[in-house]
This record gives sequence, C-alpha cells and structure tokens, in this order.
Amino acid sequence: MRRFIFLIFIISNIQSLPCYSQFDCHYLAPPLVPNTISNLRLNSNTYDIQAISILDNAYALGRAAAREIIKEIRQHPDGVIIMPTGSTAVFMYEALVELYYHDPTIDFSQVSFFNLDEYIGIPQNHPLSYYTFMQQFFYKQIDWIDKKRAPKPENRYIPRPAQFSTPKKAAAAYNQMLQKTIAMTGRKKADLVVLGIGGAYPVYDRYHNYIGMNGGHIGFNEPGSQVSDTTRVVTLTAKTRLDTQFRFDNTAHYYHSKHTPFTFEVPQQAITLGIANILNSHTVLLMATGEEKAPVVQALFEHDPHTGFPATFLKFHPNLMCLFDTDAAQFLPHVRRPWQMNNNEHTFDKTIQRTAILEMLQTNPSFLLDELSVSHMRAVGIADTFHTLLDTMKQDGYTMLKGSIHNFVNNRLPQKGEQVLIFSPHPDDDVITMASSIMAMRKRGCDITIVYLTSGEYAVRTPTEYADQPYKTTKHYRIKTREKEARAAIDLIDPEQKIQLVFLNLPYYYHRGIPELEINDLIINMRTDIKMVRGILERTRPDHIFFSAEQDPHGTHGIGTEIIRQSLITSHLLTRKAIVLWGYRGAHQEWPLINPDDLVIYTFTEEYMNIKIDCIKAHASQRIPLFPGVDRRAFWERARDRNRATGRLLEQLGYCPDQQTPIYAETFKLYSVYDFCFGKSYTRHRTTEILMNNAPATNSPHNIRDFIVSCLVQSH
Repeated sequence: MRRFIFLIFIISNIQSLPCYSQFDCHYLAPPLVPNTISNLRLNSNTYDIQAISILDNAYALGRAAAREIIKEIRQHPDGVIIMPTGSTAVFMYEALVELYYHDPTIDFSQVSFFNLDEYIGIPQNHPLSYYTFMQQFFYKQIDWIDKKRAPKPENRYIPRPAQFSTPKKAAAAYNQMLQKTIAMTGRKKADLVVLGIGGAYPVYDRYHNYIGMNGGHIGFNEPGSQVSDTTRVVTLTAKTRLDTQFRFDNTAHYYHSKHTPFTFEVPQQAITLGIANILNSHTVLLMATGEEKAPVVQALFEHDPHTGFPATFLKFHPNLMCLFDTDAAQFLPHVRRPWQMNNNEHTFDKTIQRTAILEMLQTNPSFLLDELSVSHMRAVGIADTFHTLLDTMKQDGYTMLKGSIHNFVNNRLPQKGEQVLIFSPHPDDDVITMASSIMAMRKRGCDITIVYLTSGEYAVRTPTEYADQPYKTTKHYRIKTREKEARAAIDLIDPEQKIQLVFLNLPYYYHRGIPELEINDLIINMRTDIKMVRGILERTRPDHIFFSAEQDPHGTHGIGTEIIRQSLITSHLLTRKAIVLWGYRGAHQEWPLINPDDLVIYTFTEEYMNIKIDCIKAHASQRIPLFPGVDRRAFWERARDRNRATGRLLEQLGYCPDQQTPIYAETFKLYSVYDFCFGKSYTRHRTTEILMNNAPATNSPHNIRDFIVSCLVQSH
C-alpha cells in the first residue's frame, strides 16, 4: 500500500516529405489533417456513445479501470490480461491495490498478466524499466497484502530482452508465450487489454509547411505501425523519447549520490506487443487524461483507421471501452454538442440550452445574442423539434449568462492595500495566464508577490558553447536564463519594480517521474517543498491567492497546486485569516462561461493585450517550444486568441455595447479555503482525498481546527 506520508504531518508508412519540427522524421506515417468542430459528422458505427465513460478526474478514472479489471477476473478467474504502464496507469494500480486490500474475495492467483512493452538497452532492475514499474506499483504491494491471492510469479509476463541473444528473438519468444497462454484458456483471445494513448505532434513538409499531425501511439506502436503487426522490436520516435527525457534526467540526478551502475540515456528501442495482438482480445479498455490528450481523443473518433495515428485502429475492435477524464473528453462531439446524440430523446435542459447558445455564438462570431435564429440552430445540429425553444434559450442567455457576467466582471478584483500572492508553476505561467490582471491589480495599489515554484530549466535549450560544460554549469545557465526572462517580463508590467518576485526552485520539479518516490508519496518533500511554500504564505499573509487550477496530477502544475494546498492546511493561516483563492487555467483553454456564477472575468483593451504579448515574448527561450504539442501557435498567440475569444463572447452577449475597440478577457474561478483544501470538486491527489473523506461537514474555523487536531492525534 502507498504510505500516506502527508497524514503524519496532516494531511503524468514513411513519407519523404513530412518532418516533425526539430525532431527526426525517420519513422513518420502520412499525417492526419484534423477536422474542425464545425464539420463534425457523427458515425454511429465508429462513435458509440455507450462505450465512452467520462470521469471527473484521474483518480475516478483509475477506480473505474480497476473495477473493470476486477469484473473481468471474476468472470474469468484464469483470464489473460494485457497491462499498461505510465502515469495514467498509476491511478489504476493504486485503485487495484486498494480494492485488493479491502476485498478478500478478489483473487489474482490464476490470472496471467502480460505487459504491453519494455525498453531495450537497460537492465531489468533499472529504476525506469517497466519490470521495476510493475514490481513497485503492483506486484510487491499485492504480495505484501496477501501472497496467496496474488498472481503466481510465473504468470507475471514482461519482455526480457537481456535473456536472449538478440532483441528480435526476445520479441518472438514473448509473442509465442502470449499465444500459448491464450490457447490454454480455450478462449482464443486475450480477455482484456488495458491501454493508454500517446500524445500528438505537428508534421511539416520539407518547406516547413504544416501538413497535419501524427501520434496516438498505443503501447510502443508508433506512427507507421500496421494493423497486422505483432510483437516486435520498434525504434522509438524522437517525440516519444523527448516526452520521457525528464524521467531519465530526474532519476539520474536522484541516483547520482548512490553510485549506481545504471546509465540514464533514454533507450532508442523497445519490444512491444503489436496492434494485431491488441485487437486479438475480447475487450479493449482505453484510458486518457488531461488537456494535452483532448486533440488525440478527438482525432481517434473523427478519423478512419490510419497508420499515422495507430490508436485509430482500435475502431476495428467490436468491444472498445473508453475511460476519459473531463479534460481529455472536452472536444468529443457529444460533449461539445450534446444535443447531437439521440436528438429525439434528449432532454434539452437549461445547461444544454446555455451550451447551445455559447456554441452558436462561437461559430457565428459576428452575430449578437438577439440576432440568433433557427438557421443558426440547424447549423450546430439542433433538431427541428427543439427550434421552438429559441426564444427561451435567448432569454436564458440574457438573464443567466449576461446578467451573471455583469455581476462578476471586473469589480471583484482585489482592491488597494490587499495582499496578493500569485503562484506560477513555471517562470512564464503568470504572464501567459494573467498578465493583464496583474497590471490592473498593480494600478489599484495591491501588494503583489509572484512566486515561481520551479526553475523550468528543462524547457531551455543548452547553447552550443555550453555543450561540453559540466551539468552543473549548464543547469545554472538554464535556471538563470529563465529567472532573467521572468524579471524582464514583469518589468514591462511594473517598471517601478514594486512587485516582489520569489524564485523557489522547488525540488519536486526534479522528483517527477521517479517511481521510487512516486510509490511512497515522496515527490513532494515535507521539509523542502511544503516548508518553503508555507513560509511564503505565513510571511505574506495573503488576502488573495492565485494558482493553477488544471487537472494535472502528475505534472508540474498539478503537483505545485498540491504543495500549495498542503502548505495552506499546515499553516497558521487556515483558521486565522479569510483568504480567497483564484484558479486560472493554463496556456490552452479558458474557463467556459457556461456557469459564470463562480467566475471572475477581467476585461481589458487591446493596449493591455499588446503589453501582455510583449511580456510573453520576453521569455525568449520559450518562443520555439522545446516540447511542442498539437497546438502550433506560439504561447503569445494562444493567449491572445483565448482572451479575445472570451471577450468576443462578452460582446455578443451585450456586455459593453458602446465599446469601440475589441474586448479581451482573463477568467478565474473562485474557491473558498474550505473548498480548495477539502472540496470534492477539487480533488487531485491521494492525500487530498484522505482529507476530503474525513473533512468536517461545515467550513467553520472551529470545525476545521478540531479536524486538524484530530488528524494530528490519530497520526501519532
């Protein structure tokens, strides 16, 4: 079982033309050209709404996946189950272990578990081998709980390249063992395959023109894989290797003082079960979490099977089940346009009506709310049956959306003399998400402190002249580069330099991705991470705290917010000071206006937008991202577009009708201290869930204080 450390203290076809930006193009298939939401057409044969479950967060998703595995094992006690690794799978294994601990009827003893893949070139006991992953997150824990019910050691299969003369022979032997084990059950197929899905990336031709995207690997079946492929040796794409580079770097630093014999170069090859192996199963369970997977999930359902996007081959499977969190599912048609599914049966409730109003406005940016017509309803796929609701929808759009927005725009920002504490996970998140709001608060006379939680140095390219320098030298250069850029950006907002900047460079940035720390809840260090943030909180005694509110449990943003939460809970401020918490979104999406009552919207002019763009551009090392995703726009373009999109919606809803210049807007979601620390709607980390399940029923200071004292007593 995971040790809940926080309770003691209180409670992640090769063409010649395409080339992926700065990466190699030796293993790329013809790219996909993504559709836009405006030309979506649902195909019931490939888009089965009943097969998709959308969960609130990664923890709920992990529990749902674990329940499906248990269900399969109860149906087939001798089942053959193919298992994944990776950050999304961690939540599933946590839930499996927890269920196994609490339910003695769960029996894995006859089950055969096969892993999807394994690296070539690192030993079996390497800290980042998938063998080690499975041992730490699953096998060792269930052995400790009850070894009699645990899977037998001989039924725990994973590719072992080092035991064969060549990796190719190891792959062939693994494939043969899988087929033999399946045959022994008499069911001809694996019973269940559990998968994650890889990210996507842009593809350019030799002239650097964008021509589409590749990605969506399953196992290590990279773009270019064929539906007929079985277990084999594969070469990893540069994108895949770069995505996991931080794990190897962090683990290398962690083990450096231990004089380990391991090397920490990211492997170039792996053994993976092929797409044919995956499809030769009774059930496939696909998991995806996070905003960065949303375009991948969208492409999965919008496109026909394609070698450039191996996950699309899953459409050939007759029993595909999908588990997505809300962020990963946000671009699915039935999420974006729920009225398109089962039109003649769907209840067109108030929430869907508001969603429809916003969708019609977004797809018709030159129209005002009062100008929407039946033709606009047809254009977004609303059935004729519901066209009589147009007047009601417009009235609701006016009273609920426009009326609420008028109550919450601008006048809720912190006032003169109030202490404002802004937490920025990376050195540029502050200006990307809220530069204009910072300007407004500074002009109002707020006392502002910006705290940069991490150095963000992994996102800086090392110059050629530093290539042969020791690691400490290059690391120091990258850290100072980001600090210098952050100061330059804020100087554009605050030339008098009254805003206090604090660069914490918290250790958790270098602990992410290390299994030994993840399994013991030690990525967050009580003596460094929490102590330093708690010190900032108690020194500044803020009236307002701004933080990153993304569902990002294994990422820099999500872990940083968890540190803020734990620091706040263990500080003297929790019961002694009223604090308002403001959640901002990251670089990709803004808070939707569908429920504006818990939002604060700050509107600003093009003049402020131009200053914000200059602030973002001041981070020169980030102009060409080292880790590009599907979104090809520069960070300043993303910020401009999303701020303008929100501002345009406000214009269409009738806000500031006399405004002669375009409106831009930054949006925040408000949380009370109680909701932030204990609220169900904001659960991310396991320690928070423990707190949430035991939290007091009301948010009075006395109840919170008594709860904390009781936790301290129980922990001793």
